[in-house]
Amino acid sequence: MFTAPPLDSAEQAVRDRIEVLNEELRLHLCLGYRWTGALRRTTLARNIQGSNSIEGILASVDEVSAIAAGETPASVSQETSQALAGYQLAMAYVLQLAQGAFNFDASLIRSLHFMVTSYDPSKWPGRFRTGPVYVIQETTGDNAHEGAPGNQAEPLMMPLRRVH
Repeated sequence: MFTAPPLDSAEQAVRDRIEVLNEELRLHLCLGYRWTGALRRTTLARNIQGSNSIEGILASVDEVSAIAAGETPASVSQETSQALAGYQLAMAYVLQLAQGAFNFDASLIRSLHFMVTSYDPSKWPGRFRTGPVYVIQETTGDNAHEGAPGNQAEPLMMPLRRVH
């Protein structure tokens, strides 16, 4: 597909300096990694709702908030509830990983995919797809985007890196 051009020495020096500043400033920040306040819960619910609506998993912000609180609204199917809970789990996992160094690699992508899709075995949870995938334009039904061929999905994940 597309690869970023290599950094020249000046660009790499800037990147290295940013990493040093990031490490120095991290000690002075007190970040909240838990979604505890009302604003954070609402923001989380809106993010979950928006991301899942792209996949055709529809629920209101209030329903998503209830699922995030461990409730199962009667207005939401079990499959939708499981899908939303899986997405929330994946987001919580990413927030935990972000607190330290981690490997951003194919295993991480597959783990997140499993968390998000394990409610439906037909989605191949934790496995790379082998067939085509499309983004469909909602109003016309036309293909807005076609993903890379299925046999390229796994190789495209290989050039990932370690995040500090």
